[in-house]
Amino acid sequence: MEKVKSKLTHRQRQALATRELIVDAARELFLAQGYMATTIEAISARAGVAVSTVYAVFRNKRGILQAIRERWHQESGQRDIYRQAMEQSDPKRRLELAAYATRRQWETGGAMMAIYQAAAAADHVLNAIY
Repeated sequence: MEKVKSKLTHRQRQALATRELIVDAARELFLAQGYMATTIEAISARAGVAVSTVYAVFRNKRGILQAIRERWHQESGQRDIYRQAMEQSDPKRRLELAAYATRRQWETGGAMMAIYQAAAAADHVLNAIY
């Protein structure tokens, strides 16, 4: 990721930083207030950006939720671990890696699950998906 960041323009780095501020703010608010009670206005205020910026970057709360989930996948490393598992020819090693990836999901996913449960209860589209 560091190599990618070094090739970005200053404006692109600013846009990524803004995106991360919004994701951080939304995650905090979704956990503290719940998905339904959290407004785009509250997210923008917590992130220190204009409401129009939040809409321009994510369109809606579902878009923010997707970014929160993507960050969780990256931080847990589970996709990379599953990829490594699939590359293994030894079934025992493949199973060990798959078990490790699953454990990482559970170890790092508590907040994500709380956010998703609240979101699914509040949004019929998310409830159908998750």
